[in-house]
Amino acid sequence: MPTISALFEGKAEGFSKTDYSGLSVTSYTFVLKLLSGTYEAQDLIEGPALVYSGIISIVLTIFTFFNKKISKREKIATGIVLLFLYLSLSINALNYAWQMFQKPVWWPSRFSFIFSFFMIITAANCTKYLNHVELKICPRIIISVLFTLAAILGIMFKKHLYTRKIETYIFIAFSITTFIEMMFLLDKKYFITFLIVLSFLDVSVNTYNSLHLNITDKKDFYMMTLKKNLTNLVPKLNNKENGQFFRMELSEPYSSNDGLYFGYNGVNYFNSVRNNNTLITLSKLGITKQEECSLVLQKLDPTLLSLLNIKYIYGNMEYFEKEGMLFTNPYPLGIGYLVNKKIKNIEINKSAIDNLSNIVNAMLDDEILLYKKVDKSSFKRSFQNDYYKYIYEFASDSHYLLIPMDSYTKIYINSEHKDNTIYHEIKKGDKVLINYEIDNPNKDIYFYMLDIGNYEMAMKELSKTVMEAYANKNDHILEGIIDNNDDGYLFMSVPYEKGMSVFVDDKEVNYDIVLDAFIGLDLPKGHHTIHIDYFPAYLKEGLLVSGISLLSTLIYLLKRKKTI
Repeated sequence: MPTISALFEGKAEGFSKTDYSGLSVTSYTFVLKLLSGTYEAQDLIEGPALVYSGIISIVLTIFTFFNKKISKREKIATGIVLLFLYLSLSINALNYAWQMFQKPVWWPSRFSFIFSFFMIITAANCTKYLNHVELKICPRIIISVLFTLAAILGIMFKKHLYTRKIETYIFIAFSITTFIEMMFLLDKKYFITFLIVLSFLDVSVNTYNSLHLNITDKKDFYMMTLKKNLTNLVPKLNNKENGQFFRMELSEPYSSNDGLYFGYNGVNYFNSVRNNNTLITLSKLGITKQEECSLVLQKLDPTLLSLLNIKYIYGNMEYFEKEGMLFTNPYPLGIGYLVNKKIKNIEINKSAIDNLSNIVNAMLDDEILLYKKVDKSSFKRSFQNDYYKYIYEFASDSHYLLIPMDSYTKIYINSEHKDNTIYHEIKKGDKVLINYEIDNPNKDIYFYMLDIGNYEMAMKELSKTVMEAYANKNDHILEGIIDNNDDGYLFMSVPYEKGMSVFVDDKEVNYDIVLDAFIGLDLPKGHHTIHIDYFPAYLKEGLLVSGISLLSTLIYLLKRKKTI
């Protein structure tokens, strides 16, 4: 029940390649994917279903239908379940139904483990009566031939050619050979030891193939260096901050979940089940949203970093001061700070720059000009070699952070060429040249400059009353203290999730969902302790259903035991 609730809060579909009409690729590659060594990384995105459960489980499942000790009723039931699961994996509409009528992100048939589990259970049941299998030589030969042909058919119809053909084909040949040997030897007691060895080799081959395609190359120097640096840095930062909550991020993300991997509180995060409102809001603030499930902080705008309490940047960041391997934000606002109540009613439906500016001004109840926009009308245009050239040249009249908005940009500061993917600090008097070369004269070209003076003034004002906060303290997901001299409104950059409860001085209070994503609440004058608890929505109901089911099962088993 909590899972169902989470699915309906937001479900990514961007990576899904599944067409929910007709048949899936599994329908004709099913037998092939039962063999060891046939896994490919591409299968995670487009399929076919991952149904490998070991060659021995296939053979024993076949033997189940020729075992005189297993009742006809059980054989029919087993056959129906296996057929239904095969059809579920093969017919896209059924596949869709299994997944709550929502497209999966990768693993298009992620319920395939049920098939593998059922195969193993069926096989294990058959081992109890292995000497009662009645299957003559001729049917064994026919089954072996049909199985081999089905595997070959799967190879022929596989959507993507195997990247390691020779090695993979050796694995397939080994699997088919193992299958045939087991078909003829598995129920002969003198060969059990030999067949156990074959099963071990079968599982080992599949394990090797799966890990070989998924483990990152250990020679990845950047990853090794990054891991070493951050492994040492993060504990030191926690000590430096005395356990207080702060966020940090990499200027160049290495993975989709850097914070989880390296152990820091970050923004970059991949999860196929997310609160969609949070994703939408953060994307409107300039954080890149990918495939409806992943957030990537690519634009290191100081305003955004301050609002979200991103205190440290590892990598490359201008304007922030560098301490060792980290750039430190001079104005981290904390995870909670007092703002004007107008933030409750602000709408963010413009560009990220405009949204950030409007948010800051609403928080301050002011009209501060944070950003200066320079658009096409200010550029000089010329045409040369099939390209339109736009040039804007100026001497800076103040202290700014130049924010390029397009990869076509060429930037020169004091005649020195600059990277067009990062923001650049320009001081008063610096000579700046912005150059665009594009083939489309109708393209909207522009750039922004963050007024550092106005930014600092705004951040100093917002940082006057900040909450001192700690994560996972006293069994709360967040706990903090704050002293405010007047009645105010507390804004917390805590992404709202259904099931959250907010307490002020140990009394639960009502709160607002600000900007459709964050938590805000009225806070009277004085010293306050604030904490947030989280209990997943519908977990109580789910536990009740599970408890009743468990109790019913125990009662049934006790009655059955007495009957027997």
